[in-house]
Formats: sequence, structure tokens, C-alpha cells
Amino acid sequence: MINNNVNSRFWVVKIYTKFNTYISNLILISLILFSCNSEIKNTDKKDNSNILNKNHIIEKEKNLIEDFDVFFERYRRDSVFQKERTNDVLLFFSYPDEENLKVSKHTKEDFDFFDYTEDDLAYNKESNAYKVKLEVETDSIIYYRLGIDNGIHMFEVYKVVKNDKWYLTAIHDYSH
Repeated sequence: MINNNVNSRFWVVKIYTKFNTYISNLILISLILFSCNSEIKNTDKKDNSNILNKNHIIEKEKNLIEDFDVFFERYRRDSVFQKERTNDVLLFFSYPDEENLKVSKHTKEDFDFFDYTEDDLAYNKESNAYKVKLEVETDSIIYYRLGIDNGIHMFEVYKVVKNDKWYLTAIHDYSH
């Protein structure tokens, strides 16, 4: 009976030890998984905050560049502002004859005030009627004057040049 009692105690101790080991392992694995999951969540938060910071910077950069519509509305009507916002060296492209493209450089002092007020109703004119169109390019905005049943074909190129401000940088006159 003693032998049987010792044997049974041995099994109880052995089962208890295995159970303890099992519980210890389970706790250890849970801690590891919880720790990893917590690290992943923290990493996600850091990544999200980086994305938010990048988006904020991009949005801030967008806001630094002058709004073209606001700029152009003033440029159309204010002769002093127009002189200020015409590039110091203005490129002028034209075809003096059918075959040769002429590119000349002018200073802003070479030009008078450009009157844009008639552009709003230019399509209704009896002669030399034209339509106006704005086209957004990757690095510029182009202001077209395209003739209606006549040879008017002109456009102006506006670019962000100095201090994130819009400037007239080139005039193309391909009218004939």
C-alpha cells in the first residue's frame, strides 16, 4: 500500500508539474503575443501619424502657392499689379512668316497694360470674335484666345516663379 501510495503521489506531482508548465507556457505565450500585438498597434499609430504629418505638409505647401483665380482676377484689372507680376524677361513666340518661328525676349517694360475686360464678351463681337479658355498643365496655366472663324490664335503662359506667386512668363501669338 505504501508503494501504491507513493506511486500515486508521484503521478499527482508529475501531473501538477506538467499542468504548471502548461500554464506557465500559456502565460508566457500570451505575454509574447500581447507584446507583439501592442508593438504592431504602436507601429500603426506611428505610421498613421507620419501619413497625417505628410498630408499636413502637402496641404500646407498647396496653401502656400497663390490661388490662380484670385491672382488672375486682380491681374486682369490692375495695371500696376500686372507690371509687378509679369516676369522680368518675357518670351514672345510668333510666326512672322509661314515657316519660321521667331522667339524674342522682352522686358516687362516693353509691354503696356493688357486689357482683359473685352475677353468676357469677345465671342459676341461682329468681327474678330474669339473664345477664351484656361488650360491647367503640370507646371503652368495657359490662357487661350482662340478665334471664331478668323485667324486669332494666342495664348499666355503663367507659372509659379518667385515666392510661390504666379507670373506671366510667355506670350505665343500664332495668329494669321
